[in-house]
Amino acid sequence: MPPSFFSKQHKIPGRFVLLVLACVLAISSCASFRHYDLLGSATSLATTKSFYVVVNGATEKVDYDYLGAALIPGYTLDYEKYAKGRVRGDVKLDVPLEIVKYLKEQGRSAAMGPATLAPREDAVIISYDELWGWDMRPIIKALTIHAHPAGQPTEEASVKFQEMTIFNTQPVASSVVPAMMDVLFGSAAKPGAS
Repeated sequence: MPPSFFSKQHKIPGRFVLLVLACVLAISSCASFRHYDLLGSATSLATTKSFYVVVNGATEKVDYDYLGAALIPGYTLDYEKYAKGRVRGDVKLDVPLEIVKYLKEQGRSAAMGPATLAPREDAVIISYDELWGWDMRPIIKALTIHAHPAGQPTEEASVKFQEMTIFNTQPVASSVVPAMMDVLFGSAAKPGAS
């Protein structure tokens, strides 16, 4: 019987297998890591029952090139450079609908519409800045959700998500917005959080 490829002479070293496994785990964990930055204090969210989501007039989207980042040493996807080529696209309601859905699941009253119809008092106004890209489907590249009491825009809290990496997590509104709202409402539970 002929010797097997995996006989003692051709055995793959255990260290090599561990190295490959470690690399696969590191890449997959980098690809799935999401970070949300909170700015300001969201204490008014804890007691407010009524919310109004301001719907943007158009969605920002941009075509981008991951290939350059993969092939050119030292090339990074800087947000400012990335966003310069943006073009106006159609209005996408993914983000405001997910915000309203989240609020209603929390037992809050929520409506959405243009800024001109926002209540002047007794509500928290939610607005957002979004940047959509494309990676086999539309995905969110950057999203910031802002919250402030009606009539008091200086008391704003915001949470920011940005993913400008080669290995993206295919972020869409249904996967990003609830986590961002959890951060906002989580900060409301902690007086003085910023």
